[in-house]
Amino acid sequence: MKKKITSLLIIISLMCSFVPGFYLDANASDKSTVLEEVYGDKTNEEKIADAIDSLRGYYLKGDDDFTFQVALGYIFTSGNLENDLHIIQQRFKVNENPDSASAYAGNIMGLIAAGKDPRTYNGQNHVRTLAESQKGQGKFIISPWDDYPTTVAFSMLALDMAKADYDVEKAVEALLSYQGEDGGFDGGWGANVDDTAMSIMALGNHKDINGVEAAIDKSITYIKANQQDNGGFLGWDGISPCSISAVIQGLIAIGEDPLSEEWIKNGNTMLDALLSLMEDDHFATSFDTEQAFCALADLYRGKSLFHEISIKDTGPSKVTIQIPLSTKLKENGKLKLTANVYDDKNEILSAHNLIWESSDENVAQVDGVGLVTAKSAGTVTITVKVRDHEDISDTIELTVEPEEFKVTRIGTEDIKNGSEAKLKFEIQENLGQTKCATLIIALYDKNTNKMINYSFAHKQFEPGETTNLGAGFLVPDAGAYIIKCFVWESFENQDVILTNPIEIEVQQ
Repeated sequence: MKKKITSLLIIISLMCSFVPGFYLDANASDKSTVLEEVYGDKTNEEKIADAIDSLRGYYLKGDDDFTFQVALGYIFTSGNLENDLHIIQQRFKVNENPDSASAYAGNIMGLIAAGKDPRTYNGQNHVRTLAESQKGQGKFIISPWDDYPTTVAFSMLALDMAKADYDVEKAVEALLSYQGEDGGFDGGWGANVDDTAMSIMALGNHKDINGVEAAIDKSITYIKANQQDNGGFLGWDGISPCSISAVIQGLIAIGEDPLSEEWIKNGNTMLDALLSLMEDDHFATSFDTEQAFCALADLYRGKSLFHEISIKDTGPSKVTIQIPLSTKLKENGKLKLTANVYDDKNEILSAHNLIWESSDENVAQVDGVGLVTAKSAGTVTITVKVRDHEDISDTIELTVEPEEFKVTRIGTEDIKNGSEAKLKFEIQENLGQTKCATLIIALYDKNTNKMINYSFAHKQFEPGETTNLGAGFLVPDAGAYIIKCFVWESFENQDVILTNPIEIEVQQ
């Protein structure tokens, strides 16, 4: 049985409505003191919603890149899809050098969560590479360490999300080859709850294949036998949020209710066990936090994010250029334009390439990704079109203003470590106005981009006046440095005159 490739869009049918799903209240009298203090007598729905709010806030205020798990959890709990897609697109970073099947699977999932096409992103077809890595025995092997049940499981999940063409029956057969008689999945280190739960996440999509239902039943028996008295599950170092999270996601993926009576131990649910390990708005490690975020996202929606987030075939209806903060730029300045493609339901599409055009390249040029470079004063219209649907377009008018000052370095001598950096510039007032200019010469650590030293020169220019200004400092003997030259009107208002700072590398 094979799945067919279709076109793209992230589709989350329950994205904007709260679905109670699997939430079942546990006996409040049996909860730990910590849980009582934090959640009181709140229902499971309220506890889950509170935890989701905390985790979303934790990721939003942080500055770390989103992993594919964080991207999936963030979009699956979204109440504002367009806004959150923008955030994910800014924060999710693709592994540019994937060297394993797992890395390709993560890229596929993360790109789909970000509304991008994993078949065309940056000229790479991650989906085809992963699908073609499937060997005769059904496993996905790119690196020596890919022979593992979770690699097969996550490869299947990623390809299912991408609606890719691969040998599903062989993949299922390969995954089931890791299952032992006790129902646990073993990648060579002994059967464990995590591998078992992650394996049934993938099997949940393919219950129609012979042997899958029986394998799932055996896995449930194994997982249940390993549930601890507090409702949780053991990892490598005690009760583990990762193990609890994997089980929650695995059970939801096969249609089980992880908070039902049959999964309550001594009055404790898996949710109780998981939340007891939460520290303020996160868990002990970043990996714990992202795994728990995905599990809580599944509980929040009552469905598996791995099964609900996918690529969908749809056509473009309109394209809209996002209005920048300013539509004015100086000569030689740059402005990055972005545009979104929408379907007839006003949902963002991302499988379509864009064509950018300038009405006058003497005024401004625009490249294939929407980066505008101003050339000379004037007005220009920038047009974006959807490739293969060129009748769908949008425009924006930009104004290029002349540079107030022309700034030219005098001399080309190298600056070296341990020497005095003396820099001179010819500065010419261009607009026929009386105006002040401040030349700032700053020394930066090349590795940290931290400013080490600076000096400046200030002058009031008469209309059309040309004057040489200079400044400098002593460069340290050791270290990697770069000099940046800025021109502002003054330190007080910091009005930028020189759009693109002049950079000079210090020779070591």
